[in-house]
Amino acid sequence: MLFSDFEEATVTLVTNLDNAIDKLPKYSSKSPLYRSYSNGLGFDSMKFVIDVGNKGGLSDSAFFSTSTDIYDPNDDLRVIILKSKSGAVLGKYDETEEKEVTFSKNTVFKVVKCYTERRENDKMVPIIEVTEVE
Repeated sequence: MLFSDFEEATVTLVTNLDNAIDKLPKYSSKSPLYRSYSNGLGFDSMKFVIDVGNKGGLSDSAFFSTSTDIYDPNDDLRVIILKSKSGAVLGKYDETEEKEVTFSKNTVFKVVKCYTERRENDKMVPIIEVTEVE
């Protein structure tokens, strides 16, 4: 489906979000950013990690939401962004107090390392470390 196939209201909303992200301050801390995923709704974290590892990069056609803190300590997959420059700090617009940093659609990240982390009950959780491609 092409972007032009969406209803006008949806296109306007996405365009407004793109413009807002461009105007927000950019994340500049040296601390990493985190994105948590869960296996709910049929998401297969291991397949995702293998695909991303084989490609050597990660990109999302949607906005990419991250947090300065680990959003879900019980996640089934975690992406850690070690270095970035274009993430928009939501700041006072973040009503969830999540400390959200959002990346524009199609932002590209290079895979630095993939590994697993042992959690409670011997649960093995894949971790993908990335840096934003400049």
